[in-house]
Amino acid sequence: MRIGSWNCQGLGAPLTQSRLTSLCKLCKFDILFLIETLNKCDVVCNLAYVLGFPNVITQPPKGHSGGLALLWKDNVRLSNVF
Repeated sequence: MRIGSWNCQGLGAPLTQSRLTSLCKLCKFDILFLIETLNKCDVVCNLAYVLGFPNVITQPPKGHSGGLALLWKDNVRLSNVF
């Protein structure tokens, strides 16, 4: 299983999306955690679909900071431990 985490500092920029796409193709992550997405949930969900992650949980940013996203593929089973 491959897990990745990236402080992407905003997913809206085409260069950021391009680099993330390349990184996902190279590393073939099963789980990807994105920090500082700086975008609404629908933007993150659309990108997750393009990257091949059918499962997404997001936390939207507050103002001009924050935003989290957890993306995973169907071959991964996650459970809530809280």
